[in-house]
Amino acid sequence: MELEPNPKPVTNVSKADYVDALNEYYGYKHKYDKKFEEDKNAVKNADTLTLQQKRAKIMRIKRNRRCVSCGQIGGTHFTNEDGVLRAQCGNRSQPCSIRIEIVKGKFMCLEELANASLRTADLLKDQIIKTKLDLLFNYTTEEEALRQFEQDRAALDQALELYGGFRQKYLDVVRNAERREEVDALTAEFYDAVQTFKETIQGTSASGTSASASAKNADASDSFVRDAIALYIGKIEPLNATLMEKKYVYSAVERDGDDMFRLVQKPYTLEQLEFEIDVPSITVEARNRQLRERLARKRKNQLAAYIFNWTKDQERITGDVYEVANLDDPDTGKDELIEFIVDNGVPTTKHGKKNREKSK
Repeated sequence: MELEPNPKPVTNVSKADYVDALNEYYGYKHKYDKKFEEDKNAVKNADTLTLQQKRAKIMRIKRNRRCVSCGQIGGTHFTNEDGVLRAQCGNRSQPCSIRIEIVKGKFMCLEELANASLRTADLLKDQIIKTKLDLLFNYTTEEEALRQFEQDRAALDQALELYGGFRQKYLDVVRNAERREEVDALTAEFYDAVQTFKETIQGTSASGTSASASAKNADASDSFVRDAIALYIGKIEPLNATLMEKKYVYSAVERDGDDMFRLVQKPYTLEQLEFEIDVPSITVEARNRQLRERLARKRKNQLAAYIFNWTKDQERITGDVYEVANLDDPDTGKDELIEFIVDNGVPTTKHGKKNREKSK
């Protein structure tokens, strides 16, 4: 099936939108393929059917596959050609709104690009030496040697410039002198606070042992304890959190096997070391859908603190208004309706909210 003419793609997409579009495409495709495999395996494992009957039934399943989005007969058409991912409803009479087109970007590691540029520079240096030797031994004319030299020299300058740029970008991520200075300053401040905390605790111990029966010294000891707790909560804990945030861009406990967990901390990620070779793009429909869903999730999380039983969402666009409604608040009998102003199909952050009676 030929896909319909494509809308204008969005090329200035954020990395989050691009990743969301990929997850949406492969999520739909996995669900679609999984359903077909389950139905096909159910037929294969049916002992009451003959081989011919099984083949006929599997062919009917193929012909009557349903769209993963709307459930209509016609299936969903997924293609991956020339670096472009496409998904579209296969129903010919009333296709649903599922419409994804993603031009996959190409990314390379900064270190690989720097090494490739350096190898190119080395080859060009060898070529320049060879040209000089050819001229020395009269294997080429002076005019030809000069032309070749100028050409190789310009290419060498470009290769060295690329190498310097890629290497600097790589070092900015891996070493990051500015971040290192911040971490060193925070570390010194953190250890100073810890030392002050220890001295405060020691003061508590000294006060308690010198005059344990004295009410005055007991009050002083309590004061030391309060000071130590205040120092820990007010300074040491926030400093430690900030220090971890500055030192590691990724810090999480990951499962390693069935019963093992390990702490993974990374000062930088592979994503930071990627360099965009080809710019990715997605269709406007895919981008708008992601923004709506992300905005709905954000508003849902913000409202969850005071909305009861948020178990069912409803969203729709009416004209230039995008609505997200909570339909399951049995205590009040009303919906919380959040209305967002839509600009070119994209919900903005401008919104209002109102209660409306629950539909009977």
